[in-house]
Amino acid sequence: ALTLTGKIIDNKNGIIKGNIKKINADKLINDEGQLLSNEKIEGIIKETSNIRGEISGNEGIKLIGEKLNNLTGVIRSKGKIDLDIKDTINRQGFILSDGITKEEGEKWQVQEKVSEKKDNKKEEAKEQTTGIVLKGERLDNVKGIIASLGQTTLNIGGLSNKEGK
Repeated sequence: ALTLTGKIIDNKNGIIKGNIKKINADKLINDEGQLLSNEKIEGIIKETSNIRGEISGNEGIKLIGEKLNNLTGVIRSKGKIDLDIKDTINRQGFILSDGITKEEGEKWQVQEKVSEKKDNKKEEAKEQTTGIVLKGERLDNVKGIIASLGQTTLNIGGLSNKEGK
């Protein structure tokens, strides 16, 4: 497994591919770059720039930080995506979990699920293992697409979602 650690990790126009497990940095620059992991990526990154870039963690992605700029970028996983970012920009970008492709995301139809209560059964609070969890103060998803087959949970202070899905 590969751990990337540094003050600034610059992968602009580059490709980092392999069993990337952990990323610890003040700044990750992945503009027009590809960060591709066969495993779950867990990153504590103060500021991530993924403009026209791709971040892919097959088993899942968990990012914690202050700022994420995913302008026209793609963040995708076959598993769960968990973003705990103060300020996320996903303008014309894609955040796709559960193996959804960019092409499928472009055709995405928003569906609301109504949970059914079953009598005489207490539902246990289980940790979400699929879908997307976004936490933060601000999410700009103008013309952006956030899609999952599982539950999508937003815990956001301010949301801009004009023409977003």
